[in-house]
Amino acid sequence: MNRLSIAPVVVAILVIVTVAADAPADPSSADTALGAPEPDDVAPAGGQVREVQGRPMEAFLLAPPYRGLIFADEARRPVRVHIDLSECVMGHAWQEAGGYEGLPDLALVCRLVADGKAVAQQRLAELAQRSLDVDLESEALGEGAYSVEVVLEHGERELGRQRLDGRVLGRGERPKVYIDRHGRTIVGGRPFFPLGFYFGTLKEDEIRTLSRAGFNCAMPYAFSTMDPDQAGALLDMARRHGVMVIYSVKDLYPGTRGTPKQFATAEAAADRVRQVVERFRSHPNLLAWYLNDELPPTMRPDLEARYDVVRGLDPDHPTWAVLYQVDQLTEYRHTCDVLGTDPYPVARKPITMAGEWARKTRGASLGTDAFWQVPQAFAWGSCREPADAPQNRSPTYDEVRCMTYQALIEGAKGLIYYTFHQLQRDPLGFDARWQDMARVGREVRALEPALLSVDRAPEGLAVRGARWVAFRDGKRVWVLVTNPEPDPVEMRMDLPPGVDAVETMTGDAVPVSGGTVTRPLGPLACETYIVELP
Repeated sequence: MNRLSIAPVVVAILVIVTVAADAPADPSSADTALGAPEPDDVAPAGGQVREVQGRPMEAFLLAPPYRGLIFADEARRPVRVHIDLSECVMGHAWQEAGGYEGLPDLALVCRLVADGKAVAQQRLAELAQRSLDVDLESEALGEGAYSVEVVLEHGERELGRQRLDGRVLGRGERPKVYIDRHGRTIVGGRPFFPLGFYFGTLKEDEIRTLSRAGFNCAMPYAFSTMDPDQAGALLDMARRHGVMVIYSVKDLYPGTRGTPKQFATAEAAADRVRQVVERFRSHPNLLAWYLNDELPPTMRPDLEARYDVVRGLDPDHPTWAVLYQVDQLTEYRHTCDVLGTDPYPVARKPITMAGEWARKTRGASLGTDAFWQVPQAFAWGSCREPADAPQNRSPTYDEVRCMTYQALIEGAKGLIYYTFHQLQRDPLGFDARWQDMARVGREVRALEPALLSVDRAPEGLAVRGARWVAFRDGKRVWVLVTNPEPDPVEMRMDLPPGVDAVETMTGDAVPVSGGTVTRPLGPLACETYIVELP
C-alpha cells in the first residue's frame, strides 16, 4: 500500500550484519537475505561486518497519507514518516528486556527538503526499535514540490537512503479524484463511496442493470488490452448511466498470464500503458487505474515501476491493486495508492474470512484507512467442476450481506463485488442472484451518509457479543452489527447517557432498558441501529 508521493523511490541495498568473532569466516555461512540472523551467529557489538543484498529500511509517508499532497487551504500538520528497519540491520533477535540490541552507532537522519534546502530535520541515535514514526514540521513549506530524505547511518558510513516526494498544492487546488486523510474517495470535491462490480467487458444493457440497482462503478478486465477507441466509447456509454470506470492495465506485465503477445516485451507494454493513461486521464468518467490483480511480491520492482509511471502521468486519479496475499501486504506499500483483498469463503471456508482479511488489509494501510474490498458474489460452481458440488454452491443473500457488513465494520471505504459476468453463469440463474445483489447494493447506498461521515462516534457507546462499528452523522449515530459465527449470540449495546430511543433502518422502535439494548442475533444476522443523540 503506497503512501509515498510522486517520484520513484531510491533504496540502497547494503545491509550490515555483525557476526560473532568466533563465527566461521566463510561467506557462505553468513546470511545472504533479509530476515533475522540466528542469535547464536550475531553479536550486537564487535565481530566482523559483512555486506549482504537486501533493503536495510523501508520508509513511507503516514501524513499526508495520499501521494504526499498537502493542501494550502487546510490546517498544517507535521509531515510524518514511518520507517521500518530490517532485522539484519538491527542485528539481534527481540529482547524481552527492552527491544533490539542493534548495531552500535546506528542512527537515522530525516530531513524535510524544499528548493534544495532542509527546512526541518531530526536525527535519532541509539535506535532500539525496528519501527518508528518521525514528525517533521511543515509550516515552512511553500507551494510546490518537497521531499523527505531518510538516511540510515552506521558511524560514518551510510547504509541506506530513501527519498519520498510530495507537493504543496495551492489554495483551492485539488486532484479530480483523490483519497482524503480519512481514507474517503473524493470525486469532484465530494465524498464518494465506490460500490460496483467486476466485469469482463462493458455492455450497455448490463451497465443499465447495474445503475438501476444503485451501483456506481465498474471494473472491466477487458480494458487492459482493448483498442483505446473502443474503450473510450465504453467510458462515454457508462457515463450516460452514471457509472464510473476503474480502468484496468493489469494485463500488461510481460511474462504473466493474460498478457497478449503484442505486449510481450517490456517496451510494448509500457508504451500501451502510457498511451491509455495519457489519453484517458482527463476523461470525466475515470475513477481510478487498476494496476495489479494478485501478482506476487516477487514482482515488486515491476509493480513499483508501473506505479511510478502511472502516478507520474496522471496526478488526478488514484491507483488500486487487489491481492490474496494477505500476510504479505506490507510488501506492496510502494505499488499503489489503494489496496484491496478478495476473500471468497463461500462455501469452502468460514465466512469470518471476510472480516479477517478486511482487518488485515486495513492494518496494512497503516493509518491511511484507504482500502476498497472485493466481496464474493459468485458461485465457485460458475468456474469449477462439478458445479453442483456443495463447496461450489452460490452464496445466499444472508451470506453476501454478512460479508458486506464485515467489510464495512472493518473500515472498507469501497466495495467492488466479484463478479457480474460470473453471476450470468450462476447455477441459480442470473435473475435470482441479481435480485439478492440489488437488495444488498440498495442497503449499502442507504448507509452512505454514515459511511462517508467523519464525525466521531459518541463516548459511552459500546457493543458486546457481536462485530460492530459506529458512525456519527450530526445528531444521528448509525451502529452496524453482525454475527458471522455459526451459533446464535446475544448482542448488548450500551448507549451514551441521555439516549433512550433507538430504531432500525426501517423505522421500527427498538426496546431500551436501563440504557442498554439487548437483542438475539442468529448466524449471519446483520442489523443497523439508528441512535438519536439528545
